[in-house]
Amino acid sequence: MVTYDKSPEPKRGRGRPRTKPVPDAQEPKRGRGRPRKDPVTEDPAPKSERPRMVIGKPCAWGPRPALQVRREETEEDYHAVSERILGLARRDAAFRLERGLDLDQVRLRDAAVWLAAESKRYRTKTYDRYRTALLWRMERDGVETEALDELRSSSRQACRRTLDRDSNAIKLKFISSDDLTRLQERLREYDDDPRVRPGYAGIKTSRLTLDWLGGCILMGLRPSEWNDADIEIQNGAEVLVVRNRKYFETADGKPWRGNGRTRTLGMDWLPPELKDRLRSLVDVLNAARRDEEYDRVYTLCRQALWRANVELWPNRKRHITLYSGRHQFSASAKATGLSHETIAALMGHASTKTAGSSYGKTKHGHNVGGSIPDISPAAVATVRNRATARNERAERGDTANSIVGAVMKG
Repeated sequence: MVTYDKSPEPKRGRGRPRTKPVPDAQEPKRGRGRPRKDPVTEDPAPKSERPRMVIGKPCAWGPRPALQVRREETEEDYHAVSERILGLARRDAAFRLERGLDLDQVRLRDAAVWLAAESKRYRTKTYDRYRTALLWRMERDGVETEALDELRSSSRQACRRTLDRDSNAIKLKFISSDDLTRLQERLREYDDDPRVRPGYAGIKTSRLTLDWLGGCILMGLRPSEWNDADIEIQNGAEVLVVRNRKYFETADGKPWRGNGRTRTLGMDWLPPELKDRLRSLVDVLNAARRDEEYDRVYTLCRQALWRANVELWPNRKRHITLYSGRHQFSASAKATGLSHETIAALMGHASTKTAGSSYGKTKHGHNVGGSIPDISPAAVATVRNRATARNERAERGDTANSIVGAVMKG
C-alpha cells in the first residue's frame, strides 16, 4: 500500500515542491533484488539444460503447458518444401556421385546433408524455412536422432547476405520497344568509351553485347546456351542447333528434365542482315570457348549491359539482362498465338507450365508478324505426349507429375 504526505500545501507557483509518495515499510523494494513471488514452482535447472519439449509427449520437468499446434496449411507447406529439397538433392549428380548413391537412394538424411553443404546458395530467411520444413518432415517420419541434431546444429554463416546482380530479384522479364531503342543507342556510345574494356577478336564489347541480347530475343536461347550453339545446313536450309542446358537423364538413361539433348531452330525467317550477325555471334563465342575466354567475354558483356541500365534508368529496381531477351522471346511467341506445346519446344522445356508461369507474359509481346523460329514436329509431339500423360495421372489421383515425383512418391 502507498500513502501520500498530507502536509499543508505550499503556495502555488514557481518553486512548489512535488508531492512524493511515501512507501510503506511492509512492502518489499521494487526492481533489482526483489524476491520472486513463488520460487518453489520454478525449474531450478538453467533453460539451456532442460529437456527438449516434444509435441505429443509430456514435459519432463512438470505439468505440460498449452501447445501451439501447427495448422494443416503449414504442414502441407512444410511437406511441399521438403519434397523440393529432396528433389534438389537427387538432381545434384555431383552430390550423388560423392556419396555413391543412385537417384532413388537419396533419403531425407542425405537431403539434410546436402542442404547444410549448399547453404551458401540461399539467403538466411530461405535457409531457415527449408531447414524447419526438413526438420518437421524428419521428425514426422522418424529419422534417427543423430541426423536431426546435425541439421539443427548446422550454421547459417555461409548463407548469402545480399542478392546476386543477375538474380530473379532484379531481372526484368520483358523489354519494351522504347527501352530497347534507348539501350541500343547507349551501347553504341560505348564504342569509344575508355571505361568499357575492349571485347574479343577485334569486336568491341558494345557490339558483341548488342548481338548477344538480340540473339536471345530472336531465338529464345539461354545466354549460356550460345556456348555450344552451332549453325548447320539441314535439308538445304540453315538451322541453329542448340544443346539444351537443362536436359538431364536418370541413371538408367531415361529423360529427366528438358526436351531432348538438343533442339533445332530454323533460320529461314530471318532477313540476311540478321543472319550474318547471328553467324558472327556464334563464330566469336565458339572461338572464345576454344581459347578458354568464354567466361571473360560473358563478364564483359554483362558489365557493359549493367552500366547502360544504371545510366539510363538509375531509379529502377529491375534491369534488362541477357536473360531478359529469353523472357521477351516467350512473350512475343505467346502474342503470336502459338500453342503452349510449340512454345515449350522452342524454349527447350519438357512442360508447358514453365513458359506459361515463369516467363514473359502475352501483354508484353512485340508485334513480330509471325516471325518465329521453326521447330521440328517431333519436339512438339514430345511435349504434347508428356502433357497428356501428366493429365492422365492427375485424373487417376497420382500426384507425381514427373519421373522425379514418381521416385519421391515411391
